[in-house]
Amino acid sequence: MRSVVLRPVWFLFWAGLAVFLLSGAVVVFGRLAGVLLVRPGWITALSAGASSVAFTGSALCVCCAFVLQYTAKVRARQPEDTGVPAPEDADGPDTDRKGV
Repeated sequence: MRSVVLRPVWFLFWAGLAVFLLSGAVVVFGRLAGVLLVRPGWITALSAGASSVAFTGSALCVCCAFVLQYTAKVRARQPEDTGVPAPEDADGPDTDRKGV
């Protein structure tokens, strides 16, 4: 049930990350091209348009990451019975070497 609910959140996370990275690259390289080609209009146009898209993508990615991180902590508190010993029991017998 949880995986069905979390699939849209994962999709939104990856979509937001892709939008954020691509629009960020457009802003950076567009501004670089504007500086190198001495086109101040490109710099201001990218500041007005692509920067808000990059900010929206990053905000979406952060919100989804928060939800996914919170659900991972909840799942970690509810261990499943897999038959595998817990990490504290996996060391084997106690080998305390006080006398050595």
